[in-house]
Amino acid sequence: MTEMMDQSQIVKQMTDFQKTAMNTSFNAVEVFQSRTEKMMRMFWDQAAWTSDKSGNMLLDWTKAWEAGCEILQKTMETNCARFGKFDLMPK
Repeated sequence: MTEMMDQSQIVKQMTDFQKTAMNTSFNAVEVFQSRTEKMMRMFWDQAAWTSDKSGNMLLDWTKAWEAGCEILQKTMETNCARFGKFDLMPK
């Protein structure tokens, strides 16, 4: 019985670690992306040779990126919550 408790505790710790690692990585990528987006917007606004079509392409790309990130984050949260509901203790 003690071994199973230890195993279930280890599984919970691993799950918590994976969730924390995912959130930390996701936040770092989000910060990097937002700063890159800001830099590209400033570049596009100051570049006289760029067209509005090119600027719209950049906006479309950032919207697609943000939508993909939201979907990824929701999927990870859903799956972590689903995994957390498993009863790992023996009956």
